[in-house]
Amino acid sequence: MPPLEYVFDEQDNLGNDAAMWYSWLKEGQEPEIAALMGDRPIFGDDKKMVALQAADMLAWHLRRRHERGLDEPLPVLDLLTQHGAYREIDTPTLEGWAEGFRRVPGVEHIQTKGAWRETRAVARAAVAAGAGPPSTNLTYMRWLRFKIWLKDLRKRWGRARKR
Repeated sequence: MPPLEYVFDEQDNLGNDAAMWYSWLKEGQEPEIAALMGDRPIFGDDKKMVALQAADMLAWHLRRRHERGLDEPLPVLDLLTQHGAYREIDTPTLEGWAEGFRRVPGVEHIQTKGAWRETRAVARAAVAAGAGPPSTNLTYMRWLRFKIWLKDLRKRWGRARKR
């Protein structure tokens, strides 16, 4: 299987930030996962790149179907989703993901634009000073997950005891 290539619309300096975080993310993966990840993300103008135009068209049609319901025939949407990787994600799944993301250690450093700007400035300064990706290993990540699970268990236990 060829590696996935990620193509994004240009968004000010976001491309440089995404490229930095992407390389760090890729370096932290198991070799078989890293092999499936393409090189740095590609950023381009959606007026010139066909891939971005197709993505915009797909997003528009998906939004239209979501807003108007499934009854209206949308032949272009059917054409776009017939041969590509497409999956609808239901609301409970999205809510579950959101809950999981809220538990990610350090997420408060990127939840607002101001916090993100501050975090980005610190990360850029660290890279300029020669810092590499944050070092985390699987054992440490498992320990963090266990701590989060334990904290959640304590909350549940506290609520149950109050009843």
